[in-house]
Amino acid sequence: MVSSDLRRSVPFTACPVTMSIHPAPERALEPGRVYVESDGNGILGQVHDDYAALRRYLVDEGLLERRDGFYWRTGGTFEV
Repeated sequence: MVSSDLRRSVPFTACPVTMSIHPAPERALEPGRVYVESDGNGILGQVHDDYAALRRYLVDEGLLERRDGFYWRTGGTFEV
């Protein structure tokens, strides 16, 4: 988990997500798991306060898929 003080001190618009303090925001979500929107928002909110912008970025970059209020990882790396 990212320190809340550090997380809040870096504005989302100041840096791209890939260069943010979290090395890979998509790793906060487990591969193969489907999340309802509120659960996904809560997890992404631990990475950055502006979880909606982070979620849009992940969808735009092909790292997260969204359909009918559900989300799941579609890219990125994971440990085996």
